[in-house]
Amino acid sequence: EENYEMVVADYDVSQASGFPFTPTTEEMTSQVCYEDEAVISICRNWYLSSSAPYPTTFRLSEQFDAQTGEQLGSVDFFTDPDTVQERVVDAFLAQEVIRSGGFTRDQVTLAYQAEHFYLTDEGYVFWIQGNTLTGLHEPVEVTLTYDALKDVSSHG
Repeated sequence: EENYEMVVADYDVSQASGFPFTPTTEEMTSQVCYEDEAVISICRNWYLSSSAPYPTTFRLSEQFDAQTGEQLGSVDFFTDPDTVQERVVDAFLAQEVIRSGGFTRDQVTLAYQAEHFYLTDEGYVFWIQGNTLTGLHEPVEVTLTYDALKDVSSHG
């Protein structure tokens, strides 16, 4: 109902101002990506589409302590953020979509965000948000196994 009311208000303003009206589609999906006795990891996709040539998709996630419900951040999972960043950037640079885009280490390092991760059975999934690197409209993901980060991880 809230979205409906916002769309009607946008339409009314567009009509009163003489501007064309462009409807927007918005959808959020969520799922529990990982759960054990210590942590619950939730990942979400937020999809927005209007008259642009391509939709915008944002990846979001939250981690929670399974016992207390307290929200957790990267500092609760990783003991050496610099090493984690280096390994994640290396993993991104090994991906074909990053290599073929000609992105440099500096560009990927700037696009990296420590909180952009969630857990799965396979390991930690990190992403670079779509439109952060020119020409990449969707989030780009890499998975680093728990073993690959065990020396800098405080999680199981």
